[in-house]
Amino acid sequence: MDQPQGTEPEQKGGRSVPAHSRPSSRTDAPAAAPVAVGSRVALRKGHPCGANEWELLRLASDAALRCTGCARVVILDRPEFLRRVKRVLQEGPHTVRETTTPETAR
Repeated sequence: MDQPQGTEPEQKGGRSVPAHSRPSSRTDAPAAAPVAVGSRVALRKGHPCGANEWELLRLASDAALRCTGCARVVILDRPEFLRRVKRVLQEGPHTVRETTTPETAR
């Protein structure tokens, strides 16, 4: 019996592991945006007030955002926030970029 390509069971310790339970090899996950408290970001969906610009108030295990249109504060889980960020409009005062190191900053 032929199985569709990519669904063949993999042998692991004498037992087979179905393809759907193997770890994914995807590497095209979005990179985390360089954001810090005070940054202004645009999210994928706008706010019902019509604005699409948010100010980042807190970034921990969750993210607190303030709508710049109506000043409503919204709390999102950090992974959900990072998925929804479309672009960083203005970086916060303490934004850390991975490419900046003390040696190259001189």
